[in-house]
Amino acid sequence: METGPRISQPEKATDYIEVEVLPPEGKAKQSNDPDPFIGFVSRLLDTFFVIPGTRIRFGLEPIIGLIPILGDQATSLMSAALLYRSARHRLPKIALIRMALNILINGVVEWCRALVIFLYSGTSQIFATIRSCNASPAKPLWPPAATGCLYLYLLAQLSF
Repeated sequence: METGPRISQPEKATDYIEVEVLPPEGKAKQSNDPDPFIGFVSRLLDTFFVIPGTRIRFGLEPIIGLIPILGDQATSLMSAALLYRSARHRLPKIALIRMALNILINGVVEWCRALVIFLYSGTSQIFATIRSCNASPAKPLWPPAATGCLYLYLLAQLSF
């Protein structure tokens, strides 16, 4: 064995090339939240408000739905706009189909509700029941002014 001076070999210099893989043109990058606007609007419509002391959350959609005639159409239009925006982000077709079915089911339920209200005429049946039970007039429970105030209060609560 030789005990002479040891010659060290120079280390090889290695250059690395960083490569960034871009998606094909026209396709969006894959991430958990492809469009923050879609997340914001869906949160605003469905879970924006919290009832204090509970875990119950609701959004603007049921509030907008209280507007006669236009409310249901407005929320359906917003949902359709979100579906269109999701389609532009090239979501899988099965996800788009599920979203469209949710919008369709919501619309069908609203139309069925309106049809039942149109065909049932429950108020007329209530009036007929009152007329049949009201053979002898009884003294009113409250004065008419108090009853009118109660009706106005209930109407105000329903409208807001």
